[in-house]
Amino acid sequence: MMKHDARSPIQIEPKDGRIEIRCFERPDDERYLCWVMPAQEAEDLSRWWNDGGADLRAGDLPVSNCRCGSVAVSAHTLNRIEIRSLDPQGRPSMIGYSLPRHAVAALAAAMSRKEASKPNAGKKGSRSCSKKSS
Repeated sequence: MMKHDARSPIQIEPKDGRIEIRCFERPDDERYLCWVMPAQEAEDLSRWWNDGGADLRAGDLPVSNCRCGSVAVSAHTLNRIEIRSLDPQGRPSMIGYSLPRHAVAALAAAMSRKEASKPNAGKKGSRSCSKKSS
């Protein structure tokens, strides 16, 4: 396990094809809230934040059921984002997450750094995110 970086209240940990998001109330805390999601869902959520999350970043609410790959994203407040996993046919599954906005932003930043370090960095994926609420 990595030592917690006391400068950041959010810690992103990759673990066996999953991403663990740790949210500390204060940067120097030892205790934290934690969410674990498949790496593909984390990548899709990050892509939504970078592409489709502009509405939320601009304060446009509500954001309802925006689909991006393996997740559907909703937000009814500026500080909390609701994420539902989608099955291979695009139907919502029983798995969901309610993440603080700053945790999603930190996840997107971490995933962007990871993507930029890959050999084919800069090439866009073929999957796109819905920008309109449905």
